[in-house]
Amino acid sequence: MHEGSEAISSKRRRRADSHWLTEFMVRLDAGLIQSSWLQQVKLNQIEGSQAICQELWPFIRELPLNIVSVKNKLPEGFESATKLLNQLADDERHFQNLYLKQCQLAGLDPERLQNSLEIPYSAERLIKSMRHHCQNASVVDGVQAVIAAELAATQFARVVLPILENYFAHDQATYGQDSIDEGLSWLRLHAKTNTRHALWMRRMLDDLESLEQKPTALTSKNLPPTVDDILTAVFQLWRSLETSEIGHCGNQ
Repeated sequence: MHEGSEAISSKRRRRADSHWLTEFMVRLDAGLIQSSWLQQVKLNQIEGSQAICQELWPFIRELPLNIVSVKNKLPEGFESATKLLNQLADDERHFQNLYLKQCQLAGLDPERLQNSLEIPYSAERLIKSMRHHCQNASVVDGVQAVIAAELAATQFARVVLPILENYFAHDQATYGQDSIDEGLSWLRLHAKTNTRHALWMRRMLDDLESLEQKPTALTSKNLPPTVDDILTAVFQLWRSLETSEIGHCGNQ
C-alpha cells in the first residue's frame, strides 16, 4: 500500500519549490484585499463582527466532525497527520467555545446561535464543499480541504484581529479587559504563528499526496481541484471578487 521512504522523499524534493501552498497563499491574500466582509469590519466593528459570527458559525459547528471523518481515513503510520488532525478535531469543543465567546463580545447570544440551524447563503457552498471533500471523497481530498480552510481562517484572523484590538482598546471601560481578552482569544489563537502545526501540516501533505499514483492535475489557478473549490467557496463567504486574475501567477 505504501511507497517506500526513498520514493516519498524523492517526490518531496521535486515538490519542495513548486507546491500549491505558495500559490494558494498568494490568492488568499489577494482575495482578502477585495473582501467586502473585511471592509464591513473596518467601517463598523460591531455590526461587521456580528455578521461574520453568524455566517461563519455553521462552518465552525461542523468542522470537528469533518476533520474526524478525514482522520478516520488515514492509513496507518502517518504520525504527523494523526497528531495535527487530533488537535484540529477539537474533541472537547474548546475552539468552538472560544468562537462563541467572540460572538458574545460582539453582542450576540451564544445559545441562540447554537440553536439556530440556518445556513446563510454566503456560507452554503463552503459547508457543502467541506462535507463532500471530508466525508465522501478521498483522504487526500479531505486533507487538502481541511488545510485550505484552516489557512483561510488564519489569514483572515491576522487581518481582522488588529482592527478589533484597536477598537476594543478604545472602549475598554465599556466591555472590561477580561471580556475583551476572552472574546478575542479565537482570533488570537488563529493569528498566532504555530511552527509545530506548520511542520505537521506540510509533512501531512507531502506524505499523503505522495501516495497518489499520479500527480494531481492542477486547475488553471495552479491549485488541486479540491483546493480550488474551497478557495472559491471561501471567496463567496468573504464577498471577494473572484476572477481568473486574482493572485494569478506562475502559469507562464
